[in-house]
Amino acid sequence: MKVIVIIPAAGLGTRMAPVPSGKAAKGKNPHPSKQFTELAGTPILIHTLRKFVAVDPVSEIWVALRENEIEGFRERLKAEAQDVLKKRVE
Repeated sequence: MKVIVIIPAAGLGTRMAPVPSGKAAKGKNPHPSKQFTELAGTPILIHTLRKFVAVDPVSEIWVALRENEIEGFRERLKAEAQDVLKKRVE
């Protein structure tokens, strides 16, 4: 049996972080989306992916992101989370 996990991660996470009162550096958001907020130095989304990679029946993991976040997230996975790439992550 093929098991595919779909992780919806395209939200803004506005309920998690306060609206910034000051201006952020140009092009930088002082409050990243919830899925990219770091926990112990690693984005919450990568922690989530690692949990599913550890489940044997899971053969593929699909992550739904906003279009403008896809390439940056792919680069971060390659740089920081090679262990996650043991299974197909789309």
